[in-house]
Amino acid sequence: MPWVDQCLELTERGELDEALQAGRQALEEGLRNNTLWLMLDVFAYLAGKRGRLGDAALAFGCADAEFTHRAAMRRPAEQRAHDVTLAALREAMPAYFVSALLTEGAALSVEEAARLALDA
Repeated sequence: MPWVDQCLELTERGELDEALQAGRQALEEGLRNNTLWLMLDVFAYLAGKRGRLGDAALAFGCADAEFTHRAAMRRPAEQRAHDVTLAALREAMPAYFVSALLTEGAALSVEEAARLALDA
């Protein structure tokens, strides 16, 4: 199973330390094969589950910008992770703050956003 899929599965099961390890492996894999941008939603989901809501929002902002720029669509699993975490962000923070973080995240490089989300 690819590291990013393992990260997502472990995050969904609440095994956050293991998910973080898998996420860091996925980061290296994504850097090697230029697919890191596809992993940002999973990393943001993990960051949100770890209570790092600001970093989750920044990673989502970058992910949204990448998907828009590339005219790409998320896979269903990543879309669910995105939707669940975005709802948690909107519940935990004022809308203007979420919006500001998403905008700030859109200006980050993919690697910066991934490293923030993974605390790497």
